[in-house]
Amino acid sequence: MADSILYGDDEHYVVLSPDAPEEIMEVSELRQKLETVLEKLALDELPVELRRLEGDRPAQIDLLIETACDLEIAPGERMQWYAVRLEK
Repeated sequence: MADSILYGDDEHYVVLSPDAPEEIMEVSELRQKLETVLEKLALDELPVELRRLEGDRPAQIDLLIETACDLEIAPGERMQWYAVRLEK
């Protein structure tokens, strides 16, 4: 039987950004990248669920990582991230 994926234990992500090559990031690096992206967006550009957490950037980032796999960063441009397991 294959090992099951335990969400929440994810430590690595494939990150896709417009005009950038695919990157593999640790969760700490993804958190930093999302923080940088969120700082550049106006409140009205954020998804509704993130607006409700206005002023709590760590909670916004947690919500994105736990419940989403993409974020519109400009009209027609999305940043995407997917949990991956790296084999040893």
